[in-house]
Amino acid sequence: MANQCSKIKMTPDPEPEQDVETSVIPLAENTIYTYALSNSLTPGCYDECVAASTLQGILNRQGPVMYLHGANTNKTSRWIEMFSKPGGWLEGKQQVKLESFGELLRLGKNVLKGVVIYDPDVPATINVATTMAGVEDGIVFSPEQAEKYAAEYGLAILHDFRGQFDGSLSGSAKNDAYRWAIDNYLDKGLCSTTQSFLYEDSRYNRPVGNLEYTYCRDFAVKERGFVFDLSPWEDEAPRDDASQPLGTDKATYIRILESYLRQTAGQHMTCLNGFFSKKKYSEIDGLGGAHGQVATEWESVWIASPYNVYMDTGPGEVYNMSFHSNAPFKPMKQGRPQLGEPQDGKTYLLFQLADYDGAGPLWEYMFNGIWNDDNRGSIPVVWGINPNLIDKLPDIMQYIWSTKTDADWFGADASCAGYINPNRIQPQYLPLFVEHNKKYYDLCDISLSPMVLDQNQPSEAVKNAFMEFSPDGLATIVMNYHGGGSAPVNHVWNGTMPVFNLNNSVCGMGSQPEELAAGVSKVISKTSDPTPRYYMFRVIWVGPGKIINAVNQLRTLRPDLDIEVLDPYNFFHYFKTTYNQH
Repeated sequence: MANQCSKIKMTPDPEPEQDVETSVIPLAENTIYTYALSNSLTPGCYDECVAASTLQGILNRQGPVMYLHGANTNKTSRWIEMFSKPGGWLEGKQQVKLESFGELLRLGKNVLKGVVIYDPDVPATINVATTMAGVEDGIVFSPEQAEKYAAEYGLAILHDFRGQFDGSLSGSAKNDAYRWAIDNYLDKGLCSTTQSFLYEDSRYNRPVGNLEYTYCRDFAVKERGFVFDLSPWEDEAPRDDASQPLGTDKATYIRILESYLRQTAGQHMTCLNGFFSKKKYSEIDGLGGAHGQVATEWESVWIASPYNVYMDTGPGEVYNMSFHSNAPFKPMKQGRPQLGEPQDGKTYLLFQLADYDGAGPLWEYMFNGIWNDDNRGSIPVVWGINPNLIDKLPDIMQYIWSTKTDADWFGADASCAGYINPNRIQPQYLPLFVEHNKKYYDLCDISLSPMVLDQNQPSEAVKNAFMEFSPDGLATIVMNYHGGGSAPVNHVWNGTMPVFNLNNSVCGMGSQPEELAAGVSKVISKTSDPTPRYYMFRVIWVGPGKIINAVNQLRTLRPDLDIEVLDPYNFFHYFKTTYNQH
């Protein structure tokens, strides 16, 4: 799709300045090239990160070649240092630090076919340029970068998007750009139908040098993914494009989803990586808007699910996914605990330490005093982790599984192998849904789904589907944004699979054990009935130590309760035993 009519006059310069080296840096075997990004909170900083990450995605198709370090953070160094230790998958690899952006370009000349220039006046073109870069082996440049580097480093111009889109077709320059990309790339089968990308464009981030949704572009390019940024709502114009005809964004969104369904034809599902832009498509910071953030999140999943598209909502702040995804992987094991039997008079609790359904929380939050909590192993918990993160972070997933204690157990999070509304799967695609989930559950040795999200309780067909890959239990959170939905009454489906209502009322209380204890106590009513009782609570982004403190305080608050905290397998087994006996 190269555009031979560049808007930049590329005058050959056979005699570069003496102090500028432009020759290719050859790729050496067994070598990792590192580059440290700057962070001056400027548009130039933003542009550098976009260029570096898009180039990185192409380089890392060769293997683990290019590693980016973030500015003002040690988050990135944590992982390369960990996996370079004896026994790690990077052991013995030489690391070569690139000292300048020019050196990065010289390395990139091994793989680059040219430059794609986006139009800052139409921010959506940074996503269209990223799509094109992935398909055509290009690097994404701003106009300023192209003027400065393209001719000097002998980089051809593949396409220049400046002035191409003015809204004359759809009433929206933004949507004209995405529809052009649909016609020229997605519908022609040139983009991945396995990985797609909902990445915020440059509209609000570039002016202030905010790097969110810049360094994650490496994985989109590596996978040749289609990249877009659209609103799921049809009743309100987006904040970034207020003059568009109502519903234009959603109409383009649906065209993208329809293209995926048409191309996959029920053979595989599609991962939509990323998250809606809170600044554009929901009420935030008092800016107004008809829809809250949670409602917009749920609407995004609602419209995607019938097209066999599931979400990974957390990669926007993750570096080096194209690098991590090259790690060798083998199926993981977590084992199973010895099962006991319930006792009368007991109140059984299960805590799900949750919200690791996206790459971002797993890459970062898990290791901010949570997985490395000194109290881990002292209380049984179930960790909610999306099993298909093995596609992007296989080394981190294997590290977690290999360092678990006997008290750590894993179940899928939001909702299974990907964030999806299972009730929205079209009936003819439920066998595909089973096949997709069984693959990832088996690779991660998971047989529990402790946080299935939907807008109604699971249908009979959905419960039958879950029995095939999650026979040890299903727990659900129902939030009804479309009317008619209700949470399930706890039961055992077909005498085999426990179906439970996951309590979400204390999800944000984990950082304050006193508050968490009071919240849990409020849920548990007083009773003289000796029948064992069961309560399952979701708590996000805290370590086991906070849960221990909360349980100890709960025992003080509620001396009437004989409390025992169970692992998930015993919890659901005990519940099934009690339910079948009564």
